[in-house]
Amino acid sequence: MNERFLPGQIIVRRELLDDKPWLTYPVRVVEDSADLLALYMAQGTPMTFGPGPFSWGPHPWQAIADTWQSPGVLQLQRPGDLYAVGLLER
Repeated sequence: MNERFLPGQIIVRRELLDDKPWLTYPVRVVEDSADLLALYMAQGTPMTFGPGPFSWGPHPWQAIADTWQSPGVLQLQRPGDLYAVGLLER
């Protein structure tokens, strides 16, 4: 039985590169089901960048800010996909 995150729960999302955390930040769970993980990242969310070295170099956002500057974003991830879709607030 897979344990699921609860709506409203704050979890840490880690983007990995070279099997090491490249970017880490807290997100709020919107939905966690067998078909979809939906997460929300608010404007001003703190971001932590891995120290590297990384094959692609440092994360490009590292030179800009250590917090999420854009409006909030809803992140949609399907199990097995190696990418997520982000929908920005207007």
